[in-house]
Amino acid sequence: RLMKRFLQHPFIIKIYQFLHPDIGIPIARYASHLSRNHYQQDIKKQHEEDQEYLNFAVEQFNKGYDFVIMGHSHRPMKVAVNSRIYVNLGDWLSHFTYALFDGSQLTLKKWELKSGSKERKLLG
Repeated sequence: RLMKRFLQHPFIIKIYQFLHPDIGIPIARYASHLSRNHYQQDIKKQHEEDQEYLNFAVEQFNKGYDFVIMGHSHRPMKVAVNSRIYVNLGDWLSHFTYALFDGSQLTLKKWELKSGSKERKLLG
């Protein structure tokens, strides 16, 4: 509770606004996962959400769609249901994932950072 009050103090929020995202995002991630209970609840909630999204995709497949692309959960996922494909895109902050449709196939790709370089390369 004390940490929450500290992090929500207007002065701390103002300081945080001046931080570069490369510094601020890791701090925010660390602060959000301080509690083990919070972490366990997050894992359970993620599994429940993943199942809800997959159920939604199956509903769309039953309506005749061949592909379903979603991105809300920020967790990359590709699931084949018979010959139909559900993809959750993930995110650019930690997974660097994206979907690629070539006209017939839908794939989940990852944009990789070359070691020792700021350039990114495509992996299949």
